[in-house]
Parts: sequence; structure tokens; C-alpha cells
Amino acid sequence: MKIRFFALLAAASVLSGCATTYNPDAYDKNLTVNLNFEDRSLFASEDALLGVNDIAEGCTNDYKGDVTLSEGANEVGLAPNQETYLKVVLSQEHMFLRDWSTSRGTLLTPAPGQKYELDVAYADDMFDMRLYRVTPSGREEMELTPEPDCLAQS
Repeated sequence: MKIRFFALLAAASVLSGCATTYNPDAYDKNLTVNLNFEDRSLFASEDALLGVNDIAEGCTNDYKGDVTLSEGANEVGLAPNQETYLKVVLSQEHMFLRDWSTSRGTLLTPAPGQKYELDVAYADDMFDMRLYRVTPSGREEMELTPEPDCLAQS
């Protein structure tokens, strides 16, 4: 593991009050996170985390933990009917160039029995994230919903 990865975990633990690994098998797997890191280098290492935060009554953040993402498909189980803020953090530590990290997030309330896909791509210094509802006829893109104002202000 690289220093930047541990720094991200430490920052998440400070913000949430404790460092926790989210168990992706806690519920039936209803979310697939498809990670595509196109800007790879022999002189760099990339890390990706999915932060899982339940939004509790009164608009409070109930941090559940982080899932380390690997390249390709990552299966995660989220609580049905629970409003959840998902935050993807990408970072790269480079031997010769600048290190960086970036993040994007969205709210999702998984419906019971429904499957979702979150496509996360990093290429040409651009971070793209798209959320889909999986249906029998394919995938329907959903709008990304930002973190609620009441959480962003706390």
C-alpha cells in the first residue's frame, strides 16, 4: 500500500470518527462498481476507494466504511430502502510526477431486488462517473445526486 492510500484512509477516519472497512457482503449484492483506470504508468500506483455513508433521520451521516476497489467489476451489497451517499476516491502516487487525488459522490436509495451499476473511469486527467439502474432490457442512466446541503454544511 502506498502513503497516499493510507492518507486517504486516515482522512476518512478523522472525518467519520473511526476507520472502518465496509463489508461488501453485508447485504445481497445490488451494486456493481466498474472501475477503469486508463492512465496507468510503470512509475505510478493507483488506488480507489468507495465510501459508504448511510443518511440517517435528521440528515446525519452514518459512516459505514470503505471498500477498496480493484480494476474491473466490484460487487457490493447496500441496504435496501436506505438512502446512501456513495463517494468514490481515486488517487495516484507517481515516482517522478505530481501525486493527486480526486473524488465524486452520489446519493442512492436502492430499491429491494433492484440492481445498479456505477461506472468509474479516469482517463486523460478526467474523472467520469455514471450511475445506472439495470433493467431486463439493459441499463438506464440515472442522474447523479450530490451530497445533501445539510451534510455538506456540517
